[in-house]
Amino acid sequence: MKKREKTLFDFMDHQDKLGNYKDPLKTLDEHIDWEGFRELIKSGFATIDYSKGGRPPYDKLMLFKILVLQNLYGLLMPRPSFRS
Repeated sequence: MKKREKTLFDFMDHQDKLGNYKDPLKTLDEHIDWEGFRELIKSGFATIDYSKGGRPPYDKLMLFKILVLQNLYGLLMPRPSFRS
């Protein structure tokens, strides 16, 4: 039996079904004041002069959010083991 191609309406139906669930990322944003962490995070990094060019850095608050999500979902990278 040949499987039919998905259409735009299939995508819309899928989105409607997902709409019934509360997005956990939006829930985190509602309960956590992320901007309150910005100054604390900024003080932990060295000041670098980017006027000479180069790629702009990632937002440090976004990197912090990634660490929180990794910890929340158990996606932390394992530490390398060193043998003597």
